[in-house]
Order: sequence, then structure tokens, then C-alpha cells
Amino acid sequence: MRTLLEPGFGPPELLNDLSNLIVMTAQTGDEWASTCELVERFVLPILTEHHVRMVEVARAGPAVADGIVVSQDTREPVRLHPDPDKDRFFSLSQENRTNGVMPQLGGTRKFDQGQRLAVGPVAGP
Repeated sequence: MRTLLEPGFGPPELLNDLSNLIVMTAQTGDEWASTCELVERFVLPILTEHHVRMVEVARAGPAVADGIVVSQDTREPVRLHPDPDKDRFFSLSQENRTNGVMPQLGGTRKFDQGQRLAVGPVAGP
């Protein structure tokens, strides 16, 4: 956003008309509704105002061979496509349910100190 709102900010390769700038969004299917609403309300109008190309993608299936779904490729974005059922893409939570790995979303996050010690201390920089 700073590149759009502050003239002169950005890499020297960026053209003044922003024709070589692409904003990519990859949907996981588990985005918070409030986050999507905020992006639609505040970010997308700025992208449209500056005619910035936005490409929104998601996974088509669990395998790399399934490819991707392109929900939109536009210089006038109005809305996001975060719903895997409605927008027909494969969500991260679908994969997690299949392989039995679901991250905790709330409450106390558990950390097994024994696992850390089994791996060993983390090396510094």
C-alpha cells in the first residue's frame, strides 16, 4: 500500500503507471470474514483507483497436478472469493482434515517441551 500511497516509494523497476505491478492473493479457504471485509472496504478501492492488476488464486485440489483456480485477474477488484464451496477451490482445512493435522484456533496453545529437547536447542544467528 505504501508504494501506492507514497509517490517515489518502491523499487526503481516499478513503472510510474504501475503497469508492471501485480498484487497476488492466494486464498486458503479459512480466512476470517472480518479480514476479507476490511480488504474489500479499504484495500481493493485503492488498487482500483491506481489500476493495479490483482490476481486472486487458490488450489484446485490436494495434488500439485490439480493446478490452481484463478478467481479473478482484474485491474478493478471489488470483492474477494474466500469461500471454497461457493468459489470452487480446495481449502487448506480440507487437506488438514484428510491428513489429520488441524491447528488450534483458540484457548491455551500446548507446547511439548520434550519435543523441543528431542530435536535440540535452536541455533542462533
